Amino acid sequence: MSTGHGRQLLVGTTKGAFVLEPRSDAEGSWSVRGPFCDGWPINHVVGDPATGTIWAGGGGAWSGAGIWRSTDGGDTWTLAKLTTGELDA
Repeated sequence: MSTGHGRQLLVGTTKGAFVLEPRSDAEGSWSVRGPFCDGWPINHVVGDPATGTIWAGGGGAWSGAGIWRSTDGGDTWTLAKLTTGELDA
């Protein structure tokens, strides 16, 4: 994704969401920011390059399901928990 933050690679893992960005001081090197989403397991991460908004979806048996959102390219995150329903396996 290309944003005001530059190019970003968005990654979801069992330890949370991560944002990788190319380093300006070393060609071919990337810096890693994260983990975000309070360490929740994150299954999907998608971003909108026009606005810099990033959404991360995931959860588990302990945390429940939820969608995390960052409106500033991954600097800060907020959680929108699902109030009804279950996550399909």
